[in-house]
Amino acid sequence: MREILESCFRGPAFPASVLLILVALYWVSVIIGVFDLDLFDIDVDGGGEPDFEGMPGIGLTVLRALNIGRIPIMLWLSVFAVTFWFVSYVWNRPVYVESSWLAFQILLRNGAIALVATKILTQPMLRWVDRTRMTSAVDLVGRICEITTSEVNASRGQARIHTDAAPLLLDARAHGAPLAKGDTARIVEYDSVKNVYYVEKTKPEVEVSRFCTASRKWTCR
Repeated sequence: MREILESCFRGPAFPASVLLILVALYWVSVIIGVFDLDLFDIDVDGGGEPDFEGMPGIGLTVLRALNIGRIPIMLWLSVFAVTFWFVSYVWNRPVYVESSWLAFQILLRNGAIALVATKILTQPMLRWVDRTRMTSAVDLVGRICEITTSEVNASRGQARIHTDAAPLLLDARAHGAPLAKGDTARIVEYDSVKNVYYVEKTKPEVEVSRFCTASRKWTCR
């Protein structure tokens, strides 16, 4: 066991092991309720895609080719962390620590292999993400959602809506006054270009606690 631990925290395997531990701590914290899934308050496009607006076209193309931003960012990072650690551990050799330059080259090699492996492993997930987005765009306008970030304003924010399966986390923008975390809102518009949903706070007479059937879908009557 001691030899295994030493190998994990030696040479090029060290950063991979640290990344894996950080990702594992994140998911453990989410499971036990210490943190929410939206701990990292970043803009996402419907199914968990970071907002890359303003990034140079080549950089954006590379990121999307690797599926970065096409699936939820923490899911992608988790797959990368596991593959990066596995490659670094399997190919770790004591000689790597004797030369910083050699260790750096090996680190780059391991990272490149992990990127390719992550691309392959996350590719099947795109079908689920695309299916979720199609359902969201067509069916969610008019539905009631719950604000999940500290605030939803005209430039950023997220909202959650219940479905037959897992809840959907949407990239939301406020129509009018900003909304606070925990507020209930109605989706009033969908912007297909920016892939964002515009919401406005529900009026007091709206019964937001009503669900339709046992599926626990929010209703908006």
